[in-house]
Amino acid sequence: MKKTITNGIILLMALCLFSGCNIGEKSNDIIKDKGEPSQTSLSDSPVQTTGALPSPSMIQTPSPTGEQIEATASPDAGRTLIENHLNILSAGMWHTVALRKDGTVIAIGINENYQCEVNEWTDIVSVYAGDGLTFGIKKDGSLMATPAAAFIVSNEDISALNDIIAVAASPFNFICLHIDGTVSAFGDNSENQCDVGDWNNIIDIATYGGHTVGLKSDGTVMAIGLNDYNQCDVSGWTDIIDIEVGPGATFGLKKDGTVLAVGMDELNQLKVSGWTDIKDISTGAFLVIGLKKDGTVVATGSNTHEQLNVGEWNDIVAIDAGYDHVVGLKSDGTVVATGTNHMNQCMVDEMEDIG
Repeated sequence: MKKTITNGIILLMALCLFSGCNIGEKSNDIIKDKGEPSQTSLSDSPVQTTGALPSPSMIQTPSPTGEQIEATASPDAGRTLIENHLNILSAGMWHTVALRKDGTVIAIGINENYQCEVNEWTDIVSVYAGDGLTFGIKKDGSLMATPAAAFIVSNEDISALNDIIAVAASPFNFICLHIDGTVSAFGDNSENQCDVGDWNNIIDIATYGGHTVGLKSDGTVMAIGLNDYNQCDVSGWTDIIDIEVGPGATFGLKKDGTVLAVGMDELNQLKVSGWTDIKDISTGAFLVIGLKKDGTVVATGSNTHEQLNVGEWNDIVAIDAGYDHVVGLKSDGTVVATGTNHMNQCMVDEMEDIG
């Protein structure tokens, strides 16, 4: 649920951190530049934690207070983030989140864990919708999180995070990518999926269930954790510009517009070998979608709720797949959606001026 970033961009962003310069987005040089507040004090550094997590039923239990969680940023971070590394649109388990051009956020769908309580967020540059929770990255590299995040990572650890450029989460794990190319991981570590403390030069991250994947600046891929379907067998991949993961599977978008896939293929979700001219990919539960350079979308995998019915979409500039629904951002800032809608997660008519 994250976007790609070109090779060497971490170095450029690190230079920006100290010089205050702006960096253009690789395709159309659009800059995201939005601003500030924080509510809690900054701890010395991010902390990698592992260990047991509460039962799944606890993850579905909202915080008694409904309190929003916010991490703080390094003082005077003074940097902008590259648009093609950001999530403007994100589909979670049964909710959808979108970032408006003014840095505010709109969310629709199930709200039993307060995952749609994002109306007061401001100065956001990237959003991420997970299973019962929502994250927002602010321009200064700090992190906003809805209450259910506390069941995976403590409020104290969230408050200690800084200089964040990407996040990813599964029901039992949370990982974040820092501007220096390192990764912090929290939650269940029963399959060693949080053992990323020695990773470096990482420019993209993804996690699902028991495995975690990182894209390095040289276009190679690292993977750790559960490998029962060979989903971590990516050591030979090269020229990768985007990574995604699904149940027992890993996907990589190559710079030539083709897609690699490895792992479980129960519902034909790995049938991507014929795809060409792809510029972005996203995965849901047993499905993968690809955004083509001409603004159309291709899809394969489970279609039990018509979530693959994207054949008539056009003029699409961003995509994301949730558990069993798919959303797309059009160039005019409106959103289209298909798939299960039992929690109104596809009621996207009010999503306007997104981008």
